[in-house]
Amino acid sequence: MAALTALSSLAFILFAIAIFNEQFRTTLSKKLTRKKAVVAAVGFLFLAAVTKSGGEPDKVELSADPAPVVETASAEKSTEDADKAKADEEAKKKAENEAKAKAAAEAKAKAEAEAKKKAEQAALAAKAVIDLNKHARKTEKEVNTVLGAPAETESVNWGLLDEGIKIKGKMNYYKNGKVEIMFLEGKAHRIRVNLTKDEFNTGDKMKENLAYMGLPGIELESAENEIQKAFYANVEGYYSIQTGAWLGTDDGYVLAITESRYR
Repeated sequence: MAALTALSSLAFILFAIAIFNEQFRTTLSKKLTRKKAVVAAVGFLFLAAVTKSGGEPDKVELSADPAPVVETASAEKSTEDADKAKADEEAKKKAENEAKAKAAAEAKAKAEAEAKKKAEQAALAAKAVIDLNKHARKTEKEVNTVLGAPAETESVNWGLLDEGIKIKGKMNYYKNGKVEIMFLEGKAHRIRVNLTKDEFNTGDKMKENLAYMGLPGIELESAENEIQKAFYANVEGYYSIQTGAWLGTDDGYVLAITESRYR
């Protein structure tokens, strides 16, 4: 195609010279016969036609590969994000509901435990033979006002260990001997409640004996040895609160001592 283009250009140049250059045209007309001139003209026109029709290479339109569909990928990501957000929200709500249910269950269990404890303390309080705090350090007259006249009375000589002396006192028996109160120096300082075998609690329930003296829910101190018979409780305002069994019997007692000098 390039050669035809060159020949066409050359022929065109010669033709132009022949038209505009009279000397060249005269020389060329002498050498060319009419027949040859016609052939040359036809050839020139053919080359011009070929050059015109084929001078430019055929244009081939190349279709580019389709661009990635960004919209589709973006839509899929948005859907995934929405699904994840929904799943996270559902998980959050589930966790919150579980936490609420757990808190409610714990609150219910706590309330039930407190109610049970109160019921047990109420039941123990109902067992109270006396209210210790209403009688400790009170005069005989004040005690008799609450408990009534004693069933029996006796005089005692009580030794004060720290001072090495004895003082006169009085022992009153109330409620048919179930309650013993010793008045020393005019006040109730030693108070004891006697318990029958059926009333006396042993083992892990021994602390419940304190309820007979109006002290429910008080814990006992741990035993110091295996043969210990009396168990003590630390109660503010008292030197000693103890419970134990009478030696040689299945009966028991609860004893309160107000101050160390009266022990």
